[in-house]
Amino acid sequence: MSRPAAADFVDSFFARTLFQPDDGLAATVLSAELAPDAAINKYETRGKADGKVLKQSATTIVKVDEIDGKKLISSIWEAQTVDEE
Repeated sequence: MSRPAAADFVDSFFARTLFQPDDGLAATVLSAELAPDAAINKYETRGKADGKVLKQSATTIVKVDEIDGKKLISSIWEAQTVDEE
């Protein structure tokens, strides 16, 4: 089965914004491919008893919409789970 085009778009977006050394290129990609009103929902989980930040693993979930004929990232979620010690 072939990979969805949205998955390739997201991989390329993160590679060109977070995982390369050229800040100018990253800024260009962000302005071109991140919707101006994109929702970025990242958070941390704290223990109820002590309020300490819990050790966690994270998965990034990205919503891609086509706006004016162009693929844009419209939302980003950071889904986290607590690592057992």
